[in-house]
This record gives sequence, structure tokens and C-alpha cells, in this order.
Amino acid sequence: MATFLVAGHETTSSTLSFTYYNLLKNPDKLLKVQREVDEVVGDNVLELQHLPKLTYLDACIKETLRLSSPISRWGVCPREDTTLQGKYEVKKDVQLGANLRGLHHDPAVWGDDHEDFKPERMLKSNFEKLPPNSWKPFGNGMRSCIGRGFAEQEMLINIALVLQRFQLELADPAYELELKSTLTIKPWNFRMKVRRRPGKALTVGIPGGVSSSVAKKHEEQHGHAQSVQAQDESSNAPLSIFFGGNTGTCEALAEDLKTKLADHGLSASIGSLDTLTEHTPDRPVVIITSSYEGLPPDNAKKFVAWLEDVSNKNTSALNGVKYAVYGVGNSDWASTFHRIPKLVHELVKKAGAAEVVDIGLSDVKADLFGPWEDWVDQLIDALVESRGARAVAKAVTEVIIRESKLTSLLGGKDMNIGTVVANKELAGTEVGPAKRHMDIRLPDGMSYTAGDYLVVQPRNPDETVHRILSYFGLRENDILEVKGSSKVFLPTEPTPVGEFLSGAVELSQPITKRQLEAILSHATPEQQEEHKGFLQDVSYQHLLEKRYSILDILEETTIALPFSAYIDMLPALTPRQYSIASSSLEPANNPQAKPHADVVSLCFDVHTSPALSGHGSFFGVTSTYLASRRIGDRISCFVRPTNVGFRLPGNVEIPIIMFAAGTGIAPMRAFLQERAAIAAAGARKLGPAILFFGCRHPEKDFIYRDELAAWQRQGVVKVIPAFSKDDSAPHYVQDAVWEHREEVAKMFVDGGKIYLCGSAARLGKSAADVCKKIWCEKNGKTMEDAEVWLQSVKTDRYISDVY
Repeated sequence: MATFLVAGHETTSSTLSFTYYNLLKNPDKLLKVQREVDEVVGDNVLELQHLPKLTYLDACIKETLRLSSPISRWGVCPREDTTLQGKYEVKKDVQLGANLRGLHHDPAVWGDDHEDFKPERMLKSNFEKLPPNSWKPFGNGMRSCIGRGFAEQEMLINIALVLQRFQLELADPAYELELKSTLTIKPWNFRMKVRRRPGKALTVGIPGGVSSSVAKKHEEQHGHAQSVQAQDESSNAPLSIFFGGNTGTCEALAEDLKTKLADHGLSASIGSLDTLTEHTPDRPVVIITSSYEGLPPDNAKKFVAWLEDVSNKNTSALNGVKYAVYGVGNSDWASTFHRIPKLVHELVKKAGAAEVVDIGLSDVKADLFGPWEDWVDQLIDALVESRGARAVAKAVTEVIIRESKLTSLLGGKDMNIGTVVANKELAGTEVGPAKRHMDIRLPDGMSYTAGDYLVVQPRNPDETVHRILSYFGLRENDILEVKGSSKVFLPTEPTPVGEFLSGAVELSQPITKRQLEAILSHATPEQQEEHKGFLQDVSYQHLLEKRYSILDILEETTIALPFSAYIDMLPALTPRQYSIASSSLEPANNPQAKPHADVVSLCFDVHTSPALSGHGSFFGVTSTYLASRRIGDRISCFVRPTNVGFRLPGNVEIPIIMFAAGTGIAPMRAFLQERAAIAAAGARKLGPAILFFGCRHPEKDFIYRDELAAWQRQGVVKVIPAFSKDDSAPHYVQDAVWEHREEVAKMFVDGGKIYLCGSAARLGKSAADVCKKIWCEKNGKTMEDAEVWLQSVKTDRYISDVY
């Protein structure tokens, strides 16, 4: 009995965990299931007759059992000696194990998208067309699961009851599936958050609980009153800020807005955009979001899918809600520039919401913070119902500086979690920026997959910090203590000035108009008259192009800005992400044979040059920091999963075509290292792979040359270099691709995938252009037709990681 109960509980709980994971990672499917539950069950008590009508939910469970069966194998024995497939002799009663993953991921049955969660293939009409014995998660024959019917009912009931009452979200939006194997296979460290759905009473769906009509009447009487009360509150009413983004920029803007609102007596909460799904807030809403190749960020997919569904049904789900939208984008992606922010703005308005201010937009390639600060001023003006232009407020932050006694002490706060185990130069500065390779040992429990990013928390270059200290007449061990500021990254406890400037704030970002206004407010009348031209559009654009920092302006104008006002202008120092240049399958990256590889590689350019402003030198913050790390140094870092498309195909026989330039080879090296490990294992045959690699000179910056040559000899990849400063080879990647267009076209026609990593403005554009040119030549079409084709394959077969 104990075995029966444990086996039934373990497999069911495991499948439920996998199903919730798949639904949360595919918000359009989750929304569809929740809609089905609403249509079939509504607010009523779930009964037996409802279960057969939950066809899409049933398909989701079946598809989960295919993708992630809680058992890995089942066995069969031949009744007599036999030969399988004409070559494998098997004796009578010898047990053979059926590998369920191989069975359920067979491309011949399930197609090239066999790794995708696609419940539609399990709907009745499609399920019945499957070959016999192709779906066997409950075992085989007389030994198949005796509790199958009970388990299927139990899972339908569990998910239907949860979705009837609650909204779901990942506790960690960046979570990627990890497996734990005990009696069964199940997700490891998978957690989700639940919150009651708007309009759902606590006892909805419970026998003897509140009926649907009573719950609705209660909502009308009490919910409406609360809504009216919220609308009548003063400008100090709470508001909510929701962000969507993969890199942390939009979240940082949300935190910045929260701080600025607090300075005006306005409180705000912050959450990801997906938490706004199917929710009608009773307060003003600010949405800050970006696009990723024209698609929603990972933590906004569910919200955008819901908005589109609301739009298609022409409902007023957000009627009466006050909102404002701010979009962040990069103009290098011209065809999808600001697509998601503009779409969200349009759909929210269509759903009945009223805009507080017009949509604001930033181009990170040009000026992120200038338009942002102007838009925030407009938003705050609208929220506090003020009129006219506002003078720039004098800084009210109080900074206390006193002499430090730390000079005679040894100390230092170690906040790092990764350990540097290698840091070497790959190429010098003869033909471009220096290039380096770094290996970092990750902490226990942190894993990665080829295609992921390593996010690094940098520190500012010593040269920049010393320049600021010198300008303000400070020493690095002088102590500062900040009072009167709501910025959480400013220290409220005594802190060495040098430590604060090194690790807490951005020092080199281009100056914004708001910061210029603040500096001029501290100038003498003569200085204001002399430098007022800075605020004119032409002059300000010049400052942006020359990347003038706050310090550059101070040195050039000699305006006596107090140190307190200076640090009050500085934004928090944000982490940067780098494409991982290694594979977790490579044995050298897992020398201790742990469950997960613990060594990760990076390759990066070290950016140093004379400053365009003419003031000192320019140092890339993170690259300079990483270049200076020694073996044994510890750095703060974590793994961030990539966009789901930038992965090697699940079927290693699918051809892959790679375009990379310079240190953009990082993810391609990870892919090739992984293919080499698979080839060494001898388990699977590799499909063809070709790498077009752009460098400047074959002897000066052809990084990883020996490694690539070895992989080419092993049949892992065909390498075609292009050198821009050498006449013996094609000058650029696009030239090499055009020369080999017949091979590239054949690989793509055979189902191949294209991967690209490099500059959006250079490699991103030129590679797209040559691919369109090849497509036109092969199909006899125009470049306009080719653009349509390229957009159609960008989500699954032309996958770029550009910057």
C-alpha cells in the first residue's frame, strides 16, 4: 500500500510541477487554459461532468508528459530469441529498457519542434493520428500504470481549481528548468507565486461558498466604492510601476522613477509587467518596457498576450485606469524599433484606459536618460496637477565628510561570488582594442547552458575615481555619509568616498539636459550667461556625440558644484552582461565532475582610448574592471538565460550557420565546444556547421585560431575567416558569405539555422543584407519581398544576439 501511494503521489506531483512550469514559460498557453476553465467551470463548483470539456488543459498535461515524463524508462522482455532491426540479437527473457526521452523526442514523429511545448499536437484530432506506441508515459502493456485514470483526473482537478481562483507567476522570472532525480524526475528549485484573481471571492468554486451572482453583487457594492474612493484621492494616491525587460535597464528606470516620485510625496510599488495580467488596478499605472527583436521581454510576454486577447475581443478590461507608457529601444533594430512599447500603449488605450501623458521613448544608442528625465518631469507635473515650467530644484542632499582612520587598517568588503581562474590576452592593440579571455569558477548551484549570459557587477576604473577625487579635493579614504536622500544606493552609514565612487554609481555616462540645468543653477550670473548655449539642441547634441560626462562639463566650465549636488545627480552603477564563451558539456569546465559545470568562460574587448570630449581617457567600465582582475580575485556575477531562440538545435543533425565578428565569437565558441563534446562522446552524428568569422588580421587578432583549426580537423565546424586589413581573404563577413552562397543556401534549405553575434549597426545589418540578397537570387524576388521573408524566420531560424 505504501508503495502504491508513494508511486502515485511522486509521479503526479512531478507532472504537475512540470505542467505549471511549461504554462508559466508559455504565457499564451496559460492564458488559453485559464480562458477554458472560465468558460467550462466559471465560478461554479468543479464537477465530474466538467472534466471531459477541459480539452486544452488535458492536451497541456499530455504534452508535458511527452516533454518531461517523471519516469525515464520502462522495460520489455522478448518471449523468444529474436533479432531487432536485422542486426541486434536479443535472447529470450533479457530485459530491454525503452528510453522515454528518445521515444517522446523523436523528430521523425514529433517534428523539428519536438523540444517545444505545443499542446495542440495532443488535441484529440491530432493525438489520434500519432503512430502506435509513440506516446507511452504511463508505461507499457499489463505493467502500465494502474492509477492512470485517477492521476489524469487528479491533475485536471488540481490545475482547474488553481486557475479558477488565482493568477500565477514565476517567483524568479529568470528561472530556467533544472532537474532533480529521486524516485522520479522533477523540477529543482522551481517556485511560483499565486495571487487571487480580481473579482474572485475567496470561496468561489468551493461547495457551500459564495455563488457567482453573490460574488458579483459584492464586487459591485464594495469594489466599485473602493474604485470611486481611489479616483477621488489627492495627488498623493499610490501608483504602480510595471517594467518589462531582459537586461535590467527598464527595472533600473522603474527604481529611478520611484525615487523621483518619493521626492514629491508620491509612493509607488514596482513589479514586472506579467503581474498586471488580467488585473484592473485601482490606481495610476506606469509601464516601462522594451522590445527584444520586436517581441515582448521575458517578463512581459503574458501581459502582452493578454492585451492582444482583450483587443481581439474588443473588451474594455482597463476602463477608467489612468496610465503612462515609456519605451526603451535601440535604433539599430530599425524594423522593430520601439515596437512593443508602442503596441502596449495602443492596446492599453484601446482597452479603455486613459493616458496621463503621451508615450515617452528613448534610444539607448543615442541618449537614454535625456528623454527619460523630460518625460518623468511631464509625468510628475500631471500627477501633482501643477502647471507651467518648473525650476530645477537645488540639491537638498546633505553629505558629511570627515577624515578617515582607515589608512592604518587593513580591510575591504568582499562582495564577490565568482573566482577568476584564468585571465589572458588573446590579441594586443595593434589593429584594434585588446581582446582577453577569462575563466571564472561559479559558486555551487549556479549552472549555465551554451547561449546564456554572465551578468557582471563592475567597479569604476581607478583613473576615473582619482580624477573625481582630485577635482573635489578629496581623498579616497575620507568618509561620506548621506542624509536626506531617498535613493537606496546612496550610503546612509559612514563609507569611504573612494569605495562609494568605485562601486556604487555611474561616473562616465553622457550628461543629460536635466543634469546640465542642475549644474547651471549653481553657476554665477556671468557663468550662466557664458554657458547657456549648452542647453540649445545643437550644442547639447554635440555634447552627446562627444560623450561629455558631468565631470567633463565641470572641468570645462569651472562651475563650483557642491559634492553633495554632484553625487545626487549620479545614477546607480548597473551590471553588464556578456555572452558566455564556453559549454557546460566540455569536461575541462567541470574538472570535479559536479552535477553542473562550474567554470564559465568570457571573451571581451578592453575599451580604452582618448576621450572624445578631450578630457582625459575613456575607459570601458566593465571591460577595464575585468581586464585588471588576477587569478584568485572574486567578482560578483550571475548567469542570465538567453532569449529562448539562441540555443543549439535539440537535433544535432540540423545544419547551423554562424556569423561572428571579433569577440562576438563568444557564443559561437560555446556552441562549437558543445558540438566537440557531443562528437567526442560518439553518441550522435553531427550535422554540418559553418562559421564565418570576421577579424582584422590573420596574425594579429585571429583569436582562438588553433582551437578553431582543431575543431575543423575533427569535423565539428568549417571555419571561413574574413580579414578587413588583409588582402589575401575576403574583407568582411558578408563578402565571405556571398562567395559561399551556394553552400549557405543549401544548408538553409536543408533546415539549417543561422546564428549571429556582433554589432547591430555593422555585422547585424550587413549579414541581414547579404542573406536577403542570396534569397532574392534563389527565388527571383525583390528586396522588399526578402525583408518580409527575413522577418518571418527571425524567431526560429535567423537568431541574432547583437549589441
